[in-house]
Amino acid sequence: MTLTRALAERAARTVQDEGPAPGSVQLAEEDYELAVREILAQAPPEGIWLFAYGSLLWKPECELGESRSALVRGWHRAYCIRMLRFRGTLERPGLMMSLDRGGRCRGMVFRLCDDVRGSLHKLLRRELVIKPPPQRVHWLAAETA
Repeated sequence: MTLTRALAERAARTVQDEGPAPGSVQLAEEDYELAVREILAQAPPEGIWLFAYGSLLWKPECELGESRSALVRGWHRAYCIRMLRFRGTLERPGLMMSLDRGGRCRGMVFRLCDDVRGSLHKLLRRELVIKPPPQRVHWLAAETA
């Protein structure tokens, strides 16, 4: 089977966004700033590299520098995040891919360049929206050539 535009259109469904789930709390500016400070405090001296295995490959959200093919062991791609917005509803939750423990995952690593703080803010706003976030930021060891 080959994924074609026609096949993707057959699977697509329009979902009216009814807003955040009842009881959910959006991350505030202070939450993003704290997360960025924590990441920068733990960053290795050679800089920060972003591991991308899905949509960050074609829609990175920020300026990226050098790139390399990479393999991360101990994590695999999985539809493991239940979505009540955008891809689903309370009645029919959708799923979103993320990294889950175990296995391995091939992707790319990209060096964050220039405005690293600004890039981290953009990336976190894209990936993390509610408290507590369904996924966390992790430092990973990636194998490259």
